[in-house]
Formats: sequence, structure tokens, C-alpha cells
Amino acid sequence: MTPRSLSYLLLALVACDGASGPGDSFKGLDAATATIAVGDTHNCLLDPSGAAVCWGKGTDGELGADSTPDIAGPAPVSGGHVFSALAVGRYHSCGLTPQGAAWCWGSDRDGQLGAGAAPAGSCAGDPCATAPIPVALNLSFTDLLASGSETCGLTADSTAWCWGLNDFGQLGATVVGTCPDGPCSRDPVAVSGGHHFARLSVSGAGHACGLHADGQAWCWGLNHQGQLGADSVVDYVEQPLRVAGGLRFRQLSAGGLHTCGLTGDGTAWCWGIDVLPLKNTGDLSYYVPNKVATPLRFAAIESGRVSECALTSDGAPYCWGANAAGEIGTTPIGSTYRFDAPVAVGGGLQLLELRGEMQTYCGRAATGAVYCWGQGTSGQLGAGSVNSPVPLMVPGT
Repeated sequence: MTPRSLSYLLLALVACDGASGPGDSFKGLDAATATIAVGDTHNCLLDPSGAAVCWGKGTDGELGADSTPDIAGPAPVSGGHVFSALAVGRYHSCGLTPQGAAWCWGSDRDGQLGAGAAPAGSCAGDPCATAPIPVALNLSFTDLLASGSETCGLTADSTAWCWGLNDFGQLGATVVGTCPDGPCSRDPVAVSGGHHFARLSVSGAGHACGLHADGQAWCWGLNHQGQLGADSVVDYVEQPLRVAGGLRFRQLSAGGLHTCGLTGDGTAWCWGIDVLPLKNTGDLSYYVPNKVATPLRFAAIESGRVSECALTSDGAPYCWGANAAGEIGTTPIGSTYRFDAPVAVGGGLQLLELRGEMQTYCGRAATGAVYCWGQGTSGQLGAGSVNSPVPLMVPGT
């Protein structure tokens, strides 16, 4: 599906009226697309031919350029692969071929490349691959997600598989491997519980979530701030827990210490901390979905580490949460500034696709141009070492 056809599908879904009850407005899940992938300090995108290009920080091989320099603008990933989707974590990147094969590159400090064994290359003293290497077990995936030091994929039978760091149970399974930062798996492991997921989201901060085809949301991993939405105070779990409240979501996005989702009518709901109005420490109302304070209805939603952004049906981006680096797309900027309700991103852009991670967001316009805003000190905005609350066009897109 092309980004343009995806936007038409999203428009149709948002046009559906109805209350955000436990299912009466649910019309099915939104189509998955990942032609842009945003990481902590680097980003990647697919060009029209399916080739991957990356830019930003490259010292761990995450740009896939057979070397480790930082790159200001998009540069081709080595190997000549054709990909249908991309996924980017903190210091690694992955691509999914049209045939369902997963390839990853960058740091493998915590097994996030999923190659079964650490690659021979070394970056800053850690194992790494500066060009794509295949994920182990010869699994065929339909979707691929990455964030932090974890990667997950869905196979055709809707089984979720994850690999990488498991210090808080974010792989959804018990593992026996050990990496420098804690328990890990260098091979894909199936998420426990026998679930059949249609969509996944990985936070990079210790938890992950999945959607069943009927819109039921389940999350697993770190839960000390209610980010699993399970009305529970357990610190972390290695098996998915059902999100409380009976809502059915057509889209879900796991962030730092929070998770957000869209119900059938485009209403945004969040749980955990960071992007909801500040309350007393330990307020248990965070542990279940809370409706975001806005009359706006959204077509897409995307989580950063301490912020959230979403697109309206006409592609206008709105963001809320912390604005330390300009990731909300407006001023003032600084660690003390936060927005409890969505505000319009400056620049008047209309975007077909939106991706975010940490303090950076990027979106793709109908022209194919990619615009990024927020933190750019590692070159991830494509404009040198600069932060920007105004979207900047990435050179060469």
C-alpha cells in the first residue's frame, strides 16, 4: 500500500462517527506502513525503489554504510537490498524485504540484531554490523518494529517474536541469555500467552504492546508507572496483560513511560505518565486509559519518549507532552516546558505518515519530502547539529 492510499484509508476510518465505547465504533485496524523510521539519534527512509537510506549518528554502524561516520543527509544502506518496511532502534536499524526476510545492522550489544550470535565487527568496543545481516531462524515476517535495544516482528500466523534486551520482560518471554545491560536473547523468541496479534508497538523504554484483530490491546514489560494500562501496580511482567477499560483500538503506540491509542472515531487515549496532565505521584488513575483533553480526532498517533504526536484526517500534525528540544513543534523550548493538550506543529504541513522516537519526529508529505523537528544534535534532522521546533525538510527527499 502506498503512503497516499494509506492516507485515504485513514480518512475513511476517521470519518466514521460513534462513541468511543468498548467496541461500537471499532471498524478494524489501520493499515501498517513504515517508509520512515525514527530512532534516538538517527533516522532512515525508503526511497521509491525500496532502497533504504539513513542519516544522523553512525558510530555504532546504525546507518548501514559499511563504516561508522555520522552523516548529515540520507546515504544508501549497503548491500543493495530492496525493503518494504523499516524499523529503527536506539543504535540499530532493520529492514523487511517484500518476501518477509528481516535484516538488521548497527549495534548488537544486547542482541538487538537477532542474528543468533554476535557479529564479528566492533564499534566502540561492542559487537556491531555496519551492513545488514540476516535475522536468525529464517522466519518470514509481515511487520517489523524496533525501539531502544529491542526488535519485534509478526509472522503470517500473527505470532509475535522479539529479540534483544529483556531487562524488564519487554520481549514477552523468559530468556536465559545475558548481555552487558541485562538478560537478552540474540535469537527471536515467541511472545508468551499464545496471542495472535495483528499490530505491535515497541517502546524502547522497557515495554511493548500488541493489538488483536478485534482491537483488544495487550501490553507487557515494565509497568512501574502504569504504562501497561492494566490497572495494576506490578513492576513488570513477561506475559501480556489486557489493557483495562474494554476499549478497542485501531492503532497503538508505546512511548517512554506511557502508551497511547486511537479508538474507532479517532479519539486519543493514553495511560502511564509523561503525556497526561501532571498529578500527584502514585495517582492510580494513570494505570488505565485516559481520554486526551482535546476535541480533535486523529488519523494516526506516534509516541516519543516523553511526548506524543498525532495527525488529523487532513494530515495536520499536533503534539503534546514535554518540549525540551522542540519536539512539540512550537515554542517555548526547555526542560520545564510541557503541553498537556495537543498543539499545532508550526509550518502548516500536511503529512501522510508520522514517526517519532525520543525527542524527534519526522513526517512524509505528499510530495515525498520528509520533514523532521525536535532534537537534532546528532544530525537526525538532516540539518547539522541543531534542534528545531519548526519542521525542517531533510535534504535529498
